[in-house]
Amino acid sequence: MTQPSQSLDQRIAGYISDYDAQGIHRTGTEVDLKSAEWLSDLIRDMGLEATLNPLPLERIQVLKSEITVEDRRLEGIPMFDCGAYTDSGGITGRLGDINDSEADIGVSLVPPSPVHENAVRFTEARKTRGFKAMVSITYGPSDSKGLFLMNAFQFREPFGPPVLQVSGHDSEWLQEAVRAGKTTTVTVSTERVATDAFNVEIRVEGTDSTLAPLVVFTPRSGWWPCASERGGGIAAWLELIRAMQQSRPKRDGIFTANTGHELHHLGMNHFLASNPTLLKEAFAWIHLGANFAAADNTVAVISSEERLKDDFVQAVPGIDMHTAVGRPFGEGIPIYESGGRFISVGGTNPLFHAPEDRWPDAVNLDQTTRIVAGLIKLVTTLVK
Repeated sequence: MTQPSQSLDQRIAGYISDYDAQGIHRTGTEVDLKSAEWLSDLIRDMGLEATLNPLPLERIQVLKSEITVEDRRLEGIPMFDCGAYTDSGGITGRLGDINDSEADIGVSLVPPSPVHENAVRFTEARKTRGFKAMVSITYGPSDSKGLFLMNAFQFREPFGPPVLQVSGHDSEWLQEAVRAGKTTTVTVSTERVATDAFNVEIRVEGTDSTLAPLVVFTPRSGWWPCASERGGGIAAWLELIRAMQQSRPKRDGIFTANTGHELHHLGMNHFLASNPTLLKEAFAWIHLGANFAAADNTVAVISSEERLKDDFVQAVPGIDMHTAVGRPFGEGIPIYESGGRFISVGGTNPLFHAPEDRWPDAVNLDQTTRIVAGLIKLVTTLVK
């Protein structure tokens, strides 16, 4: 448990290690609820009170998810936006590449980035090729092998056949079976469970409520423990709340840590729907995005304006960054499209969407601490 008397790097290490230890942070699960309550408790320890804003949904509960070829079996994870799933007996048919018009079950190598050409081709095949089922053999940055899951970009409007995602680590025999056109059984059995997921929200009041508020937001859910993917954003979010409370700012700060990230930003969409005038009324938005805590990464800073970007870069000396003015990634897109003022901090990650993204090996604590310190300087200046 973190303590106010600890140094900044000690508190950040505590946040990320605690978050990692909670388990797999998929939306609407027990771990997701535990994580929301944990954040609420940390805020209460600061002398403030957070709100848990419920988001009703039907989460996907995986029952059985595997492919078998003759006497070999490989387990995986379904895509969460399929238009159909199988029963417990699965679907049997001939394997083939996604360009094989005679195949019953289309297979391809697919990374987690939706804009990668392989991912685009796979998505198009899901929509148009009429396969009975499909299999994604996943891989990560620099062609690394593993179970790198793709986000469910159409969770609210599911489409296509059952899709099984399997790790590239153990797939050589499966790729040989595809080339041989062997018969296989793919089982992607699930059920939908009605539940509530929660955004964690708090307003830190300034001394002049007539001023437009600053909004600070970060996703807090994901496919795995997500230590470096999400941990840096969560640590920065908590420290910015602490800094605003202590600085007695003029401007209000609105903070939201959102669930539903891997389900096409359900939590951010819910936050915006709950605050319909905020896109036009906010003074500025701080997007604490993915991966800036990752080891062996490139930090990316995207802003709506040069001045805001330059102010942040100057506040974080000694770190190489890719910087740009333009369109951000992920939950920052609605801010950009509405013409809002924003800065989005993220980065690359060799373990993006992989189960190996764990504390402490996946995290660059020194870099994360420098970035959080820079964000504190920027935000306390913006709310003066």
